[in-house]
Parts: sequence; structure tokens; C-alpha cells
Amino acid sequence: MDEKKDVKVAAEAKKPVAKKAAAKKPAAKKTAAKKPAAKKVAAKKPAKKVAKKTVAPKKFVIQAMGNEVSYDAVVKKVNKAYKENIKTLEIYVKPEENKAYYFINGKDDGSVDLF
Repeated sequence: MDEKKDVKVAAEAKKPVAKKAAAKKPAAKKTAAKKPAAKKVAAKKPAKKVAKKTVAPKKFVIQAMGNEVSYDAVVKKVNKAYKENIKTLEIYVKPEENKAYYFINGKDDGSVDLF
């Protein structure tokens, strides 16, 4: 009879343990779901750099010795004096000499009268 009691006791012991374990698992899930989410701290973004825009004048006039000449007029005179293909153009104005000196494509040079 002792064997029967041992079997019954063992069977009864297993049943409540299995039920308790099953009951604990959903409770653990519920507590995990109820936890509030951690707040995310927004990282500060660096300030955007604003690119400076260069502004070209609408009108550029050189005045000297009672005369005046526009930038466009000087460029037209240089283009008329130099008929070949112009890739780069540098102009240096010397009003006291009434001249605009030019360098074209980094090697050819010359001058035109301002007034």
C-alpha cells in the first residue's frame, strides 16, 4: 500500500506544481508589458551653416579725371581687341594712365584705352 500512496502523492505533487508554473508565466508577461517605455532624449543637432552668397553689382562704373566708363564697356573693348578664344580674363584698371590692362588665358596681355 505504501507504493500506491507514494504514486498518489507523487501524482498530486506534480499537478499543482505544473498549474502554478503555468499561472506564473502569464503574470510575468503582464508585468513586462505594463512597464513604461524609457524616454528617448533627443540629441542636439549642430546648427546648419548658412552659405554666404556673393552679389554681383548691377552697375560698375569707374570715374577718374572727370570721365567715367562702365565695367561692361571695358570688357567689350578687351573682347574687340582680342579676337581669339578667351577662357580666363583678368583686367587691371589704371585711371591715371587712362588704360585697362588685360591678361587673357594667363599668358597674352595688352591694354585698351578707358575713355
